[in-house]
Amino acid sequence: MSAISQLPKLGQDAIALLLHGRGVPRDLVAQTSRIESVVRDETSAGVYVDFVLTTGAVPLEGQRDFRIADLSAVTGDAKELEFILYVRNGFIACLEVYSVSDVLPSYRYALGEFSGVPRVYQ
Repeated sequence: MSAISQLPKLGQDAIALLLHGRGVPRDLVAQTSRIESVVRDETSAGVYVDFVLTTGAVPLEGQRDFRIADLSAVTGDAKELEFILYVRNGFIACLEVYSVSDVLPSYRYALGEFSGVPRVYQ
C-alpha cells in the first residue's frame, strides 16, 4: 500500500485526478506505488506534501521537470482549493494545495467536488 493512503481523502482523490490529466506520462502513475512516506506541511495559505520514494523508483525519461495543474475543488463554505502536482528530476515530488481565499479552509469542509481538466505545464 502506498503512503499516499496516509493523506486525507481529498488529497488522495486530487492526486489520482492529476495523474490522469492531459499529457501526463503514464509511467508517473507507477511511481505512486514507490512512495514510502509523505511529509505534510500545512500553513494558513496552503498544504505542501513532499513524497519520499524508495530507492527502486525509476525516473521518467524525457521531460523531467514539470507540473500538473488546473484542478479545483469547492469546500462546503464555498471556498475554492487549487491543486498542483510537481515532478522534479523525473520523480513525483510534491503536491501543493492552496486556497484562492485568504485562509486555507479545513479539509473537513471539503465536498470533494472537483472541476477542471488537469494538464502538464513545463
